[in-house]
Amino acid sequence: MTETDTHKTKGLLPLAPLGGFENIMLNLVTLFSLPVQVLFRKNLGKRHLRVFHTSFLSFTIYVLWLGTLTLAPWMLGSKELILSWFFLLIVSLMASIHAVDIYLRPKRGVKLHSYYSGWPRLMDVMPHSVKRKFVEWEINLEIFTKMYLEPGLCFLLFWLIFPVDRMLAILLGIGGASLYIYGQYKASRDEDKLLDVIDGQIEAEMLHKDLSVSTNGLENLGYESYASTPKAKVLSTKAKPTNARPDNDNAPSLTPELDALLNEPEEEDEPATTSTTASVRIGDSPSRKESNVDVTPITRPRGRPRKDSAVYP
Repeated sequence: MTETDTHKTKGLLPLAPLGGFENIMLNLVTLFSLPVQVLFRKNLGKRHLRVFHTSFLSFTIYVLWLGTLTLAPWMLGSKELILSWFFLLIVSLMASIHAVDIYLRPKRGVKLHSYYSGWPRLMDVMPHSVKRKFVEWEINLEIFTKMYLEPGLCFLLFWLIFPVDRMLAILLGIGGASLYIYGQYKASRDEDKLLDVIDGQIEAEMLHKDLSVSTNGLENLGYESYASTPKAKVLSTKAKPTNARPDNDNAPSLTPELDALLNEPEEEDEPATTSTTASVRIGDSPSRKESNVDVTPITRPRGRPRKDSAVYP
């Protein structure tokens, strides 16, 4: 896998829907930085290259070529604007090359994010020692190049070309400022997405705590939750039932003797007397042993007598 392929899907999520003024300003910044982007970068995404989210990528290329050819007589007639005209011609040519590459990309089986802002060409000429340093410092070299090195190069060219061709210097200066603004804006948007994910995790943890056992409040620092969850008592399965009678205000009052009789613990009756087992033969074949129970009825008194009564046998 090439170095370009490893950066195709890093930080390339499309921006969320914007407001009217913010959307207009973002499109203007993209338009002013487009001439510099097509020169300094490669492998641009299809929807990133076209301006104002038009239906066809060819519209952007058409506008560039139309402006270059229309301004040719006036710019070539002035010695001070010759460099500016060649700059617009190179930009139109590079934009057309990008459009052809985007058209042939699916046929070659290459998948690239449609909002990818391109791979910086400066990274292809950087020594490997510099790249290793950025890896050690844990700095994303691609983002650093787009946000600082490319705008810095534009400002340097602005300072060098301004005495020769002010028009070209202004184009490069505006392009560099637009690159810096767009890079800072994109970095803040991506940071907001990361913060939204972190905030969602914190809120999910707090809601999970609200639905579980309530705490003493010391663990809920950092986020306040106004949800009031009813707390239900959990009865233990090991609890033993008691013989206490439920209180009932409407129940009639009992005499002390009757109440003592009801609350008196029950005594176990003596086991019934059984007779010995015997073998029963039917015909000549012996059958299995069976228990012959004495079915003589035992006379017991009705009701429950007191302990001092000798009614039981």
